[in-house]
Amino acid sequence: MTGHKEQIFQFVKNYSEKLTLKDIACEFGGKKLSYREIKQIIKDLINEGLVEYSYELGNSFISPSFNNYVQISDSIIVHPPELLPKEEKKGFFYIKIERSTSFGRGNHPTTRLCLLAMEKALQNKDLNKNGFFDLGCGTAILAVAAAYFGFESCFAVDIDPVALFDAKTNVKINGFESKISVDSFWPQNTKFSIIAANLRPLTLVEFKNDIKNRLEKKGYLVLSGFKSDEKNWLLKYFKEFFFVKDIWEEKGWCSALLQDNG
Repeated sequence: MTGHKEQIFQFVKNYSEKLTLKDIACEFGGKKLSYREIKQIIKDLINEGLVEYSYELGNSFISPSFNNYVQISDSIIVHPPELLPKEEKKGFFYIKIERSTSFGRGNHPTTRLCLLAMEKALQNKDLNKNGFFDLGCGTAILAVAAAYFGFESCFAVDIDPVALFDAKTNVKINGFESKISVDSFWPQNTKFSIIAANLRPLTLVEFKNDIKNRLEKKGYLVLSGFKSDEKNWLLKYFKEFFFVKDIWEEKGWCSALLQDNG
């Protein structure tokens, strides 16, 4: 796959919001491609199983196809629940995620970067696995991953009712109803060894003090959802309470692993 077709596929693959044909036409139309050419490329990508249409409230959206297995970290493979692996790769956890409009199917860089940060934190042999908190959980993919990683108690929180429905569904089909709680409210009087927040910068700053109060001493904070040119601005707000362990970047998006400074 080369040329405009590859460019459009990568645009769909890495777009962070719900994407319409009009959005693609605005990006590639005019002097680059005609509207008819763009529609034909999308049709070709659908026929090849690389992208798909989804529908919500009478509107159609274009997203990467979810009808396959996708390795999104060093230990996580994501797939739709009806697609059962013929042979599982040794050393990998297979996460089932239902087709939905909620964020967090593993196709966006911020989700992958969050998992890389979580895996890095787990290299600390002294880290306890009593509690994990997924703030702004979307599909609950990070909470499900944490349960696979061995956390005994995980909380997934979101204010979007659609995300909450999807999160509960994904927790159930992965068999973690006893380990993962899904709600629209923060859990009370609970501290966590890892908190993951894949949110936009202003929201991350808004929750800074709450996150600090819910994190165990020497616990880890995974931040994502911000762009490369936003990282310095964002991280300066957290340096009062945390020190930066590592930063990852992919296609202009960032994730950072921070640790409570005690």
